[in-house]
Amino acid sequence: MDSFCKNRHLVFEIVDDWKRWKDYSDFDLILAIRDLKGGNYLNKPFSKLINALIAGVPMIATNESSSIYFKKNYFPELPIITSKTELFAKILEMKENYGYHLKMIQKNGLSISDVYENEVNKSWEEVFQKSEEFLFKWKTSSRLLKSLFFKSRTI
Repeated sequence: MDSFCKNRHLVFEIVDDWKRWKDYSDFDLILAIRDLKGGNYLNKPFSKLINALIAGVPMIATNESSSIYFKKNYFPELPIITSKTELFAKILEMKENYGYHLKMIQKNGLSISDVYENEVNKSWEEVFQKSEEFLFKWKTSSRLLKSLFFKSRTI
């Protein structure tokens, strides 16, 4: 990757500053790549993709479960690659047609920003509501039920 970028005067940066985990506004392109094999990463969300879309930054992803879901439900124009060759070709194509890719991002990003924030807020509200319900059940349960609960978890 380094020689590919260096030969084309591109700057490739791996960001490991945890404070910048969701602000992609300083970047021109986001690579959401875990590996090139694809597959199911059911425990991995598509946060890089949603953050790129909200920041208005074009992105490239690999053929994995979260990217496929994101493409299907949020951003049909998401480029999905399966090899280094495809990755390098897509980077060059996006550099050549950057304005087009920005338009696609802006078209989808503006509408998804509000929707996604509302979805996230709604999800957290549901978590807190369920937590309150469980806490109430716990507080009103007998000692016997609490004891059985703990014993069932240690078996």
